[in-house]
Amino acid sequence: MQNSDLKINFDKTEFIPYGCGPSVHAIFNVKNKSETETWFKTDVADLSSNEYTIFYIKEQNGNLNVRHGMCAGAFNFSREGRYKVRFSPMNIDGKSLSTTDWITFDSLYSNLK
Repeated sequence: MQNSDLKINFDKTEFIPYGCGPSVHAIFNVKNKSETETWFKTDVADLSSNEYTIFYIKEQNGNLNVRHGMCAGAFNFSREGRYKVRFSPMNIDGKSLSTTDWITFDSLYSNLK
């Protein structure tokens, strides 16, 4: 059963350059999660283009990584702009808690100098 006290907060962005392209992540901390396996339906919206993507991710080491790897990923991020994300946690049987509020964050490239 899911924990109704579940909290998800934005932590940081991460940019890792690789030879064939960067790996970019928006990292969110998960607090009070269930002990059962939980998947998170993840809705990401680019606020400048209104592009909208849905994908399912799992928590790893207390974090949710909304990301695009160096070669591929569920989410594409522009060099500029703002995004919003929300999460709908669910057990592997498909039973879910309420969807979180939207969390807004800047482009994952914004910390580059």
